[in-house]
Amino acid sequence: MNKRNELLARVYIVMMFFVFLSFWIIAKVFYVNIIEGDKWRSKIANNVKWKVMEGDRGNIYSADGNILAASSPLFDVRMDLLSPTDDNFNKNIDSLSYYLAKYTRPDKSAWQWRAELKKNRKEGKSKRKKE
Repeated sequence: MNKRNELLARVYIVMMFFVFLSFWIIAKVFYVNIIEGDKWRSKIANNVKWKVMEGDRGNIYSADGNILAASSPLFDVRMDLLSPTDDNFNKNIDSLSYYLAKYTRPDKSAWQWRAELKKNRKEGKSKRKKE
């Protein structure tokens, strides 16, 4: 027997082993799912306990409800005060100032935010023209 035939025989043996193994796995899955399926489903139905747990975004809880890991997302909010249109800025500056005062710093009023935004916009435009 030459080397080529010997190598092919080994490859065929290994291939037949994997084909047999795959057929055995498929048969076992079929047997467990179809023939023994009702038995296993009844065992699962007796042991499953459903519990609704409300979780915060990013938190991971253990089975008894304790927090395993917590994360609180932080965001940087940035705004381009040098945008070319004044009408959009002037139209929405009051509501922007109101919400900045409400959600960021309680020690700063909406009018202070408005004045600061207008001042920064004016300074930004003058700096931009100089460049």
